[in-house]
Amino acid sequence: MRKVLLFLLVALSYQIDAQIDIINARSMSIGSTVTIQGIVTNGDELGPIRYIQDATGAIPAYSPGNFSNEVNLGDIVKVTGVLKDFNTLLEIDPVSSYEVVSTGNPLPAPMVVTPNQIVENIEGVLVKINNATIDGAGGNFSATTYTITSNGQSINIYMRANHPLVGQEIPLASVNITGIVSQFNGVYQILPRGPQDIEIADNFFFSSPPVQSNIEKNGFTVSWETNEMSSSILNFGTDPNNLDQQSIDPTMTTQHEITLNSLTPVLFIIWKLVLKEMETPLRLPLQFLPPNPILPEKSRFTSTGR
Repeated sequence: MRKVLLFLLVALSYQIDAQIDIINARSMSIGSTVTIQGIVTNGDELGPIRYIQDATGAIPAYSPGNFSNEVNLGDIVKVTGVLKDFNTLLEIDPVSSYEVVSTGNPLPAPMVVTPNQIVENIEGVLVKINNATIDGAGGNFSATTYTITSNGQSINIYMRANHPLVGQEIPLASVNITGIVSQFNGVYQILPRGPQDIEIADNFFFSSPPVQSNIEKNGFTVSWETNEMSSSILNFGTDPNNLDQQSIDPTMTTQHEITLNSLTPVLFIIWKLVLKEMETPLRLPLQFLPPNPILPEKSRFTSTGR
């Protein structure tokens, strides 16, 4: 009888601790105990949460203390814990045991996706969205959400307090953004891990946004910077749909400045820049900036990544 009981206890223990693929763990019910193994794709920049990915999928494990202190980017780790729904993000919390199997492993290549392809079965996976623009371009990142748009499709990215990108300039150029798929209150989002996750995609772009200065009764100055040398062209007029006047400085430079003068007082002048590189028109969306523009306020959410 004791042998039979011992066998049942061993079999039950093995069943609880048996390692399974992450895709199978994700299909189990909330409150189930699972054991998974995979590579860690983030570090402290996202807080005490570690996203773990294998060949079938990914899932985060949240455990402040020894786990987050000892488990690092590039580690292969074996984790046992309980499935939990944290504001619609499926995670392992609490972690009951873990083992760092190896360190310094190469990360999986990010899956190239569009915003509309961010769905539940790739939650937690390292992804890349190409040719995206970020709202608030020209300002600095803060701890909040930002909308990125690629091919007319949009999704949020999020940075927590003390994130490495906080305080960094938001590129004016189109970018390729790498990050981890997360979710907060039913809204999918991408979690970049640092400056290395935002790669400039354009060959020619504003390196400093247009600034209007020296505003007087009969004119004003517009200045801007580009990453490559080019001539300076400013279209202007009183009708935003028909900017029928133009000021050109053919000097090839990265530091641009055009002054408009002899303008008629009381007219509302609309202007926009025309960027050229080596006299070839830039084939990218241009910023449309009237004098003293009111820029849209970026949407704000709280988020996960803990």
